[in-house]
Amino acid sequence: MSGFQNNRRKRGSAAVPRQAREASKYDLSQERERHRFIADLFTFWWACPNDGCRRRRACAGDANTCFERYWWLVPEAHKISFNSFVRSRVAGMSVQQASRAAAEEIARSADHIARVDAERARLKARRAARDGE
Repeated sequence: MSGFQNNRRKRGSAAVPRQAREASKYDLSQERERHRFIADLFTFWWACPNDGCRRRRACAGDANTCFERYWWLVPEAHKISFNSFVRSRVAGMSVQQASRAAAEEIARSADHIARVDAERARLKARRAARDGE
């Protein structure tokens, strides 16, 4: 017999879902913690100049500064999806219903997303030209 055991929990066990464990790390009533949650969710730590953030693979510095620095880089479709999903979950929808609502919101916002993404591309090109890249 193998020395390995099956550590999977059986259905109906009192296991806490991963999303609930992750969200419980943050006090989302505080703006700084909301920004830290969003920074971690969108992996801003990957581009952060703070070595501690990259080591932890999570925001370890000033979450507000990080949010202001990188939020504009998040694609508009991701922002709309995130916002719609959160609003739907707060309204009491299941995860599947909230995901469908987010997809529908993205479809309704296609023109807006295209305009914002085009403007973001122009800003990036302007910055690259200015910085000599």
